[in-house]
Amino acid sequence: MYGVPGTLQVQRAQWVGAVLGEQRAFGFNAAASGFWNGVALYRQRAIVEEAKAVALAAVGEDIGEANESKVKDVVEAVTVTEADRKIVVGAGGVITIPAVACSKPTNSTEKIVFMKSCLGGMQLHYNRLGNPEEFEYTFEAPAAGKYALSARVVTTSAGQHLLVAANDAKEPADVAVPFTVGKWGNTKPVEVSLVKGRNVLRFSRNDPVKGLTIKDFTLRPVK
Repeated sequence: MYGVPGTLQVQRAQWVGAVLGEQRAFGFNAAASGFWNGVALYRQRAIVEEAKAVALAAVGEDIGEANESKVKDVVEAVTVTEADRKIVVGAGGVITIPAVACSKPTNSTEKIVFMKSCLGGMQLHYNRLGNPEEFEYTFEAPAAGKYALSARVVTTSAGQHLLVAANDAKEPADVAVPFTVGKWGNTKPVEVSLVKGRNVLRFSRNDPVKGLTIKDFTLRPVK
């Protein structure tokens, strides 16, 4: 039976159960009917779970609903190139920072994982398991002033937040992370103050933490 496509497996089990169910009226095969109907239900559930696993694989290994899981995640070793880490200052002084361009950490950890992105290039995945961990970016700003910071993210859980502090800011800004239903979306901008030249952005998260994947950050000068 398991050499047959999944949906056909379900149908065949249902057919057998239906036939045996009809014979129950004559006092035969009641237990067998229940068995085959159970097989059909079990296989349906398995197909659904397999489909969920395939869909979530493109955006990160643990950003699904099972935040209570105690299974240790497997971290795939990837190479982050200088091109992947390149921070760009574009027209109007807009700064784009790839999420993998961290100055801390510079390699994947149990909590912060650099991985290939379905959009091309790389992305950063913040694991739901383990203790909270900060990550930082060191970069050059073309001018001092206030900048609107936003992030391109993907989530499958609501109610998430990032905390960001620029340079020596005493109070971090709260970045509300939208529930993107497994698709890429952008956070609403928050203002941070930068100096001309070298700056450091420091990100942190508070418990409880759910899986979050980040493609990049954008800093736009506030007029």
